[in-house]
Amino acid sequence: MFFPVFLNTLRGLREVNPIHQELMHTYAASGWTFARKVRLPGALPYVFTGLRQASSLAVIAAVVAEYFGGLQDGLGSRITSAASFTAYPRAWAFVVGACLLGLAFYLTTLLLERLAMPWRTRLIA
Repeated sequence: MFFPVFLNTLRGLREVNPIHQELMHTYAASGWTFARKVRLPGALPYVFTGLRQASSLAVIAAVVAEYFGGLQDGLGSRITSAASFTAYPRAWAFVVGACLLGLAFYLTTLLLERLAMPWRTRLIA
């Protein structure tokens, strides 16, 4: 799940407020100082957006890969075997388990975002 994180990070690094850029130019800040003080903190929301997307997509990709013949110990293969034995309630229980796993990864990433950027939660709330 490289591409959601990469593309969102790239977008965040490119979208710098021109006022901030002009201010740092006025202060005669070096490139590293500009990156450390303006560009990287401004890109953090985009990075975490990519991480939130990738965390959910990783679970989906793993279940689909197991469903079509990957490892035999995962949720995807258990869904396949339960459905082939017409144990549909058990198959749906595994599907719900996969959904809960994806939700747990998403919420963990959201918690990490709140811990990494405490100033952002104050602005939203």
